[in-house]
Amino acid sequence: MERLLDGDPRSVGPYRVLARWPSPGAARSGPEPKAEQGPAGRGRPSRPATSPAMYLGRDRAHVHALICMLPRAACAAAELLAGVSVPGVPEVLELHTADEPPWASLAYTPAVTLAAVAGLTTGALEPQPADRVRALGGALCETLAGLHQQGVSYGALVPSGVWLTTGRPLLMALSSCRTTPTAERGRHGEEIVPPSALPAPFMAPETVGGRVSSQAADIYALGVLLAHATTGRFPFGEGPPEVLAYRASHGKAELHGLPADLAEAVAAALAPVPGDRPTAAELSRTSALTRTTPVADGPAPGKVIIALAAHAQETADLGEGADRDLPRRTDVATRPLHRAADGPTSSSATGQTSPAGPLTRRALLSRLATGAAGAVLGAGTALAWTATREPADRSLPDRPVATARVPGLPPTALWRFDDVTARTTLLRVAGAGRYLVTRGETLHAHEVRSGKEVWERPVTFGRANPVLLVGEGRILVQTHDALVLCSLDDGRTHWIDRTFHTQNTTVLELLAVEGDTVWLHMGPAAGASATPHALAAFDLAARKELWRSELPADFVYELSLTPTPAGLLVEVLPEVDPHRDPYATRKVPLACFDRATGRSLWQRTYDGVYSGPASAVDETGRFYVLSTGRARAYDATAGSQLWESPLSFGGQHSPLLLTGTLLCETDPVNGVVALDRDTGRKVWQQRLDEPLQWFLLGTMATSASGRTLFVPTRRQLAALDLRSGDRLWQMAFVGREDPSPLQLLATPDVLIVAQPSVVFALPTV
Repeated sequence: MERLLDGDPRSVGPYRVLARWPSPGAARSGPEPKAEQGPAGRGRPSRPATSPAMYLGRDRAHVHALICMLPRAACAAAELLAGVSVPGVPEVLELHTADEPPWASLAYTPAVTLAAVAGLTTGALEPQPADRVRALGGALCETLAGLHQQGVSYGALVPSGVWLTTGRPLLMALSSCRTTPTAERGRHGEEIVPPSALPAPFMAPETVGGRVSSQAADIYALGVLLAHATTGRFPFGEGPPEVLAYRASHGKAELHGLPADLAEAVAAALAPVPGDRPTAAELSRTSALTRTTPVADGPAPGKVIIALAAHAQETADLGEGADRDLPRRTDVATRPLHRAADGPTSSSATGQTSPAGPLTRRALLSRLATGAAGAVLGAGTALAWTATREPADRSLPDRPVATARVPGLPPTALWRFDDVTARTTLLRVAGAGRYLVTRGETLHAHEVRSGKEVWERPVTFGRANPVLLVGEGRILVQTHDALVLCSLDDGRTHWIDRTFHTQNTTVLELLAVEGDTVWLHMGPAAGASATPHALAAFDLAARKELWRSELPADFVYELSLTPTPAGLLVEVLPEVDPHRDPYATRKVPLACFDRATGRSLWQRTYDGVYSGPASAVDETGRFYVLSTGRARAYDATAGSQLWESPLSFGGQHSPLLLTGTLLCETDPVNGVVALDRDTGRKVWQQRLDEPLQWFLLGTMATSASGRTLFVPTRRQLAALDLRSGDRLWQMAFVGREDPSPLQLLATPDVLIVAQPSVVFALPTV
């Protein structure tokens, strides 16, 4: 939206005009009249030469409406649409064709144009997934068919004339609508040749030759729009209208990159002769554009949600003052950050905690989306909620699912902590109302409920977690020369042990803890490469080494240890390589050691496992891998295969997650998939509306209750019902510069979400 100019009306009928509403423009009926001043409070609508065709207004009951200023040629079409219902066209609330100029009011729905969402400044849309274009095309065909059935052509089927909402797209440029294809004439009788404000690539060749827009011209523009949205190119290139009309009449459309069925439908719509083009109803019945599910069933893309949330904030701001100006262009996530002046601050100079404050959900939604309150992410980053409940593809019957207090919306953020050094790494350790992060070589503890920092101490980064949780209230910390047992509540030291740190050996990793026993990966100290790698057990209560066993020769990289009834299963993890080939495979060594003595029981190697985090061991001794296109489970002790999933899996996947009875995985092909751990059968599958690559997929987490699965990527966080796979809500992030995925930690009742520059918290159920 844009602020009102001096010549814009301040009131139209019962409506106070708030702002200019973006529109594709319309043909003008000759010179524009000068602004006129009507009676107080009932101004006569008048439009300056640069006036848009549409405004956002509000009546005395504080109900918003869209005000369309109509050229005389659009009045007949508006009268045909008044009192009828056309899917995808807002209801006509009031129509005044006898006024000068004529105007109509339409029911208001929060919406943004396709052009605005795509950041259309160079004339080109970003290519969209074919399925999304099919859904858009199918919805537009239904709307056009309804308009054409009423004898109305739309005349503005361009990116700036299609509005996107959380449900179906809308066509609301009433000023561009026409009835019969007769020429419009100015006040002096001169013929005005449209095509309104249509960009040249969308103009049907017959309109360039002097004919007015028609229903067939709508079909042509639809074909251009679908081709352009899929490929990012115009089917006949760019240039002056006459040149493009010649290409359309004598050449062949460039439809490379469109699926075959969609290309066939688009080619038919682009036929040079109007009579050869299919009708909108015929197009809607083609296989390419037949919509099997309503648009509203799926979530809107993240960019749409962000733009809609920013629009909601703008609309809310308009109500704060009668003459408040609007910025000419909304720049999401770049407004100044405002913090609560009386909010709690941490003891560290590297960060600041800001409470969410007593905001309503509606206010928080808009403020988070625009960055007006710093969102939860602060520092130029914004987020928006996707209010959606998308059903998953599953084979289990429906069951009631857990929801947030407002169904479809995520819970209100509790707090935000900003790290101006952008060095925060979230550790998967929490207890006693605390969670832990590292910044550089310092360990920091924060309150889960407030985000406030309570203590810090030095720490040495090993190859993995430098901290293990011991019971509920203690942690074992790895420093450069000792193991330190300390209180999680206040950081107080219980004891320091340097037994394992000698001139030749040191602790490389803290592997796992069970009761008072901790298992360590020992290796050579700096400058002592001849020292063999070993697995050691240490009694924390007695502070003595229980045993030490030499590891096989290939167990020198980062390790994972899982205690099982049959023994200690030790797996060699993949090296962290941001440039790895995701489809390369590796051999995964797996060994078992006796829990009491450390004696080596057996060793096996599994071939063909993908090079990333494609394996996991559970507490029963089952070994799960993604290898050669399949998910497989093995009895690690017996060495036998238990099952193989029929689903295909590629190398671009997230780390595997074992939770309850499910094995969960995310990849670009399948989306999020949950397999039964006992059988490998697919329990449910949920698609994500974000292009995914392996380096954008974070480690998933489940709520403490076991009801919700949280799926992080670089720019979004989705919450799924763990049993059914239904999407409960989704956050979309903008302005993030860090390329790594979001980091998650689920604590009782709270989900901690982090990136290097910020940490924030959401309550969970």
